[in-house]
Amino acid sequence: MNSELVLSAHTIRAGNIEINNTFSGVSDYCAISLRLRSQTAGYTLATNDYTVVGINILNYFLPIAPSNGRIYVIKNNAGSPINVQTSGGETIDGTSPPYSLNDKECLTVVCDKDNGVWYIISKKI
Repeated sequence: MNSELVLSAHTIRAGNIEINNTFSGVSDYCAISLRLRSQTAGYTLATNDYTVVGINILNYFLPIAPSNGRIYVIKNNAGSPINVQTSGGETIDGTSPPYSLNDKECLTVVCDKDNGVWYIISKKI
């Protein structure tokens, strides 16, 4: 994995994560940018993905449990239900996949590698 750490007066960047902090003496502003990807075909989420938006897609595959605490946000913008599946036999919230995500729904999952589970930490309609 190619990793780069960049420090400047107001920016910290490591890989695909960037934190900006600007202080003007009156207010404090901090923003975090995380990777956003749009997909139009079946897709296995990569280790450097964070938010993935599906357009005309049927299946998302969560990677084989990458690390404890790894979080992904999946947004269905396909116009019909999509399936969220695992790649290594893990469960999603203790249930065998696939997990159906209706149009316009958004799902946030976190990995528990030690127990082979992807936990749903948020689902919005």
